[in-house]
Amino acid sequence: MIVLLLGLVWSCNNKKTGYILTGILREKPGEKIILKRQVDLEKWIDTDSTTVNREGVFEFRGNIPHPEFVYIYLTDRNKFIRFFLENSQIRILKRYDSVLLQPYVEGSEIQDTFRNFRHALQVGFNTPMHQLSRLYQRATRENDSIMMKQILQRRDSLLKTQQDFEKTFIMTHANSVLAPFMISISYMNYTPAELDSLMSILDPSLDSSLYVKIAAKRIENRKMSLPGHPAPEISLPDTSGRTYSLREWTGKYLLLNFWASWNQRSITLSQQLLPVYEYYHKSGFDILGISLDTKSEDWRAAVRKNYLPWVQVIESSGPRGDVPSRYNITGFPQMVVIDPEGIIQARVKDIPELEEQLYSIFE
Repeated sequence: MIVLLLGLVWSCNNKKTGYILTGILREKPGEKIILKRQVDLEKWIDTDSTTVNREGVFEFRGNIPHPEFVYIYLTDRNKFIRFFLENSQIRILKRYDSVLLQPYVEGSEIQDTFRNFRHALQVGFNTPMHQLSRLYQRATRENDSIMMKQILQRRDSLLKTQQDFEKTFIMTHANSVLAPFMISISYMNYTPAELDSLMSILDPSLDSSLYVKIAAKRIENRKMSLPGHPAPEISLPDTSGRTYSLREWTGKYLLLNFWASWNQRSITLSQQLLPVYEYYHKSGFDILGISLDTKSEDWRAAVRKNYLPWVQVIESSGPRGDVPSRYNITGFPQMVVIDPEGIIQARVKDIPELEEQLYSIFE
C-alpha cells in the first residue's frame, strides 16, 4: 500500500516537473544525441541535445503540454529511434543500435498503446496484404484473370476491415493525442464527412495539441484540393530560373504532373505522358511537370536525361513543401487536371484515368 501511494505521488509530481528520458549507448561515450520534435504541419526541428557520458548513459529532461511523437538521432543522423514522449520517467532499455527499427521504450503509457496498435495492424493487415500482393504477382505472371479478380476482391475487403479497425481505435481513444495523430496520418482513407465526424468526437482538452492542428490543416488541404475547388496558386522556377504561375495557362486545360528523380514510377509515367500530350496539345491541353526533388542538381540531370516538351519546375522543399501540401500530394504517381478557369477538374493516378478525363473533355 505504501509503495502504491509513493508511486502515485511520484506520478503526480512528475507530470508537473516533466519528463526524464534516459538511454544507454555504451559503445559511444562522448557521442552527441539529438532530440527532434515536430513543430508544424511539415516542419521538424532539433530542440535539444545531450552527450553520452563515460558510463554510456544519456539523459534528456523537459516538459511538454501533450505527448508527442519524437525522434532521437545520433550525430550522423543515420541511426535513430522514434517513439511517443510524455511527461514521465522514460527509459530506452536496449543498446541504441540494436533497437533502431523497433525500439523498446519503457515508461510511456501512450507509447505502449501505440506499440500494441501497430503490432495488431502488422499481424492482422500488413502481413496478409503482403501475402495477397505476392499471390497477385503470381497470378499476373500466369495470366490467371479469375484469380487476379478474386485477389483484388479480397484486398478490397481487407482494406475496408483495416479502415474500420483504425476508425474504432480513433473513436476509443478520443481523449488521447493518439486519435488526432492517427487522423493526421490516415486522413486519405476517409471521406471529408467521415473526417469531420472523427474530429468532432475529440476531447476538447486536445484542442491545443499539435496533432489536432496538423489533422485540421491536412483535412482542409484535402478538401480544397478536391475537384470543383480553385487550384491553389504556384510560383516555382524552371531550369533557367524563370518563375511560373498557373495564370500562364489560363484558357487551357493543364495537367500538373508531380514527380521526382528518385522515384522511377513517376519518371516512367512522365515518359508515358508524351503521346497523350502530342495528341491533345493542339486542342488546348498542356502539362506542367513539378519536381519534388530537394537537390536541384539531381532534378536538372533528370530533366536533361528525360527531355520532355513541356515546362518543368521544381518545389525545392520536396514532398513536404508548400505546393505538394496544398495539393495534398501524398505519394507518386499523382496528377491534377485543371480546367481553363483554374478550377480543379480531376485527380488521376495513371494514364487510363487521364485519357478517360481528356476524352470526355475533347472528344
